[in-house]
Amino acid sequence: MKFKHLLQSFLVAAIAIVLMLGFANNSAFASTTWNTTAVNLRGQINQQIAFDCPPNGSLRRIWGTDVYTNDSSICSAAVHAGLISLRYGGRFTIKVLPGASSYTGTVRNGVSSQRYGKWGSSYSFVSATNDRRRILRGEMGIGSTSR
Repeated sequence: MKFKHLLQSFLVAAIAIVLMLGFANNSAFASTTWNTTAVNLRGQINQQIAFDCPPNGSLRRIWGTDVYTNDSSICSAAVHAGLISLRYGGRFTIKVLPGASSYTGTVRNGVSSQRYGKWGSSYSFVSATNDRRRILRGEMGIGSTSR
Protein backbone atom coordinates (compact mmCIF):
# COMPACT_ATOMS: atom_id res chain seq x y z
CA MET A 1 0.00 0.00 0.00
CA LYS A 2 2.82 2.39 0.86
CA PHE A 3 4.51 1.65 -2.49
CA LYS A 4 1.28 2.33 -4.41
CA HIS A 5 0.87 5.71 -2.67
CA LEU A 6 4.51 6.60 -3.38
CA LEU A 7 4.09 5.63 -7.04
CA GLN A 8 0.93 7.73 -7.37
CA SER A 9 2.69 10.75 -5.80
CA PHE A 10 5.61 10.31 -8.17
CA LEU A 11 3.33 10.12 -11.22
CA VAL A 12 1.39 13.24 -10.18
CA ALA A 13 4.65 15.14 -9.66
CA ALA A 14 6.04 13.95 -13.02
CA ILE A 15 2.88 15.02 -14.87
CA ALA A 16 2.96 18.42 -13.14
CA ILE A 17 6.59 18.94 -14.19
CA VAL A 18 5.86 17.99 -17.81
CA LEU A 19 2.90 20.38 -17.91
CA MET A 20 4.94 23.22 -16.39
CA LEU A 21 7.74 22.67 -18.89
CA GLY A 22 5.25 22.75 -21.74
CA PHE A 23 3.73 26.02 -20.53
CA ALA A 24 7.15 27.53 -19.85
CA ASN A 25 8.30 26.59 -23.32
CA ASN A 26 5.27 28.24 -24.92
CA SER A 27 5.51 31.36 -22.78
CA ALA A 28 9.10 31.94 -23.91
CA PHE A 29 7.65 33.47 -27.07
CA ALA A 30 5.90 36.83 -26.89
CA SER A 31 2.26 36.92 -27.92
CA THR A 32 2.28 38.47 -31.36
CA THR A 33 -0.11 39.71 -34.03
CA TRP A 34 0.81 40.87 -37.51
CA ASN A 35 0.42 44.45 -36.21
CA THR A 36 3.08 43.99 -33.50
CA THR A 37 6.09 46.31 -33.68
CA ALA A 38 9.15 46.80 -31.47
CA VAL A 39 8.24 50.38 -30.49
CA ASN A 40 7.74 49.39 -26.84
CA LEU A 41 11.26 47.86 -26.80
CA ARG A 42 13.02 51.14 -27.57
CA GLY A 43 16.03 51.65 -25.33
CA GLN A 44 16.43 47.94 -24.55
CA ILE A 45 19.57 47.79 -26.71
CA ASN A 46 20.99 44.29 -27.31
CA GLN A 47 17.99 42.59 -25.67
CA GLN A 48 16.82 39.51 -27.52
CA ILE A 49 13.10 38.77 -27.60
CA ALA A 50 11.38 35.74 -29.13
CA PHE A 51 8.12 36.09 -31.07
CA ASP A 52 5.58 33.66 -32.48
CA CYS A 53 3.54 34.97 -35.42
CA PRO A 54 0.23 33.21 -36.04
CA PRO A 55 -0.55 31.52 -39.37
CA ASN A 56 -2.61 33.17 -42.13
CA GLY A 57 -1.19 36.63 -41.54
CA SER A 58 -1.56 39.80 -43.54
CA LEU A 59 1.35 42.06 -44.35
CA ARG A 60 1.84 45.39 -42.64
CA ARG A 61 4.29 48.22 -43.30
CA ILE A 62 8.04 47.76 -42.89
CA TRP A 63 11.07 49.98 -43.40
CA GLY A 64 14.58 48.65 -43.90
CA THR A 65 16.43 45.53 -44.96
CA ASP A 66 18.24 43.27 -42.47
CA VAL A 67 17.90 46.13 -39.97
CA TYR A 68 14.34 47.42 -39.63
CA THR A 69 12.87 50.52 -37.95
CA ASN A 70 11.26 49.67 -34.62
CA ASP A 71 7.84 50.73 -35.93
CA SER A 72 7.97 48.06 -38.67
CA SER A 73 5.67 45.04 -38.34
CA ILE A 74 7.83 42.33 -36.79
CA CYS A 75 5.95 39.49 -38.52
CA SER A 76 6.00 41.20 -41.93
CA ALA A 77 9.72 41.91 -41.59
CA ALA A 78 10.29 38.22 -40.74
CA VAL A 79 8.56 37.25 -44.01
CA HIS A 80 10.71 39.83 -45.84
CA ALA A 81 13.81 38.30 -44.22
CA GLY A 82 12.76 34.78 -45.28
CA LEU A 83 12.29 33.45 -41.75
CA ILE A 84 8.55 32.75 -41.77
CA SER A 85 5.63 32.71 -44.18
CA LEU A 86 2.22 34.35 -44.23
CA ARG A 87 0.59 30.95 -44.50
CA TYR A 88 2.33 29.22 -41.60
CA GLY A 89 3.62 32.08 -39.44
CA GLY A 90 6.49 30.99 -37.23
CA ARG A 91 8.86 31.66 -34.38
CA PHE A 92 11.97 33.81 -34.37
CA THR A 93 14.08 36.05 -32.17
CA ILE A 94 14.92 39.70 -32.70
CA LYS A 95 17.69 41.81 -31.24
CA VAL A 96 16.91 45.42 -30.30
CA LEU A 97 19.38 47.86 -31.83
CA PRO A 98 20.02 51.60 -31.68
CA GLY A 99 18.64 53.77 -34.44
CA ALA A 100 20.37 54.08 -37.80
CA SER A 101 21.10 57.02 -40.07
CA SER A 102 19.19 55.37 -42.94
CA TYR A 103 17.27 52.24 -43.90
CA THR A 104 17.37 50.56 -47.31
CA GLY A 105 14.17 49.47 -49.03
CA THR A 106 14.11 46.21 -51.02
CA VAL A 107 11.80 43.55 -52.35
CA ARG A 108 12.43 40.13 -50.81
CA ASN A 109 10.26 37.04 -50.70
CA GLY A 110 7.45 38.96 -52.35
CA VAL A 111 7.46 41.69 -49.68
CA SER A 112 8.41 45.31 -50.32
CA SER A 113 10.18 47.22 -47.60
CA GLN A 114 10.53 50.96 -47.85
CA ARG A 115 13.64 53.10 -47.50
CA TYR A 116 13.72 55.63 -44.72
CA GLY A 117 16.06 58.21 -43.27
CA LYS A 118 17.28 58.55 -39.72
CA TRP A 119 15.21 56.73 -37.09
CA GLY A 120 15.73 56.38 -33.34
CA SER A 121 15.47 52.61 -32.79
CA SER A 122 15.87 49.41 -34.82
CA TYR A 123 15.89 45.64 -34.67
CA SER A 124 17.37 42.74 -36.60
CA PHE A 125 16.77 39.00 -36.57
CA VAL A 126 19.05 36.63 -34.71
CA SER A 127 17.30 33.27 -35.15
CA ALA A 128 14.26 31.40 -36.35
CA THR A 129 12.75 28.09 -35.31
CA ASN A 130 10.59 27.18 -38.29
CA ASP A 131 10.25 24.53 -40.90
CA ARG A 132 12.41 26.28 -43.50
CA ARG A 133 11.42 23.66 -46.10
CA ARG A 134 8.02 25.38 -46.35
CA ILE A 135 9.73 28.67 -47.04
CA LEU A 136 12.13 27.16 -49.57
CA ARG A 137 9.22 25.50 -51.41
CA GLY A 138 7.89 28.96 -52.15
CA GLU A 139 5.14 29.08 -49.56
CA MET A 140 5.97 32.71 -48.76
CA GLY A 141 3.42 35.46 -48.60
CA ILE A 142 3.14 37.77 -51.59
CA GLY A 143 2.32 41.43 -51.16
CA SER A 144 3.75 44.86 -50.64
CA THR A 145 3.67 47.53 -48.03
CA SER A 146 4.23 51.27 -48.02
CA ARG A 147 4.54 54.00 -45.42
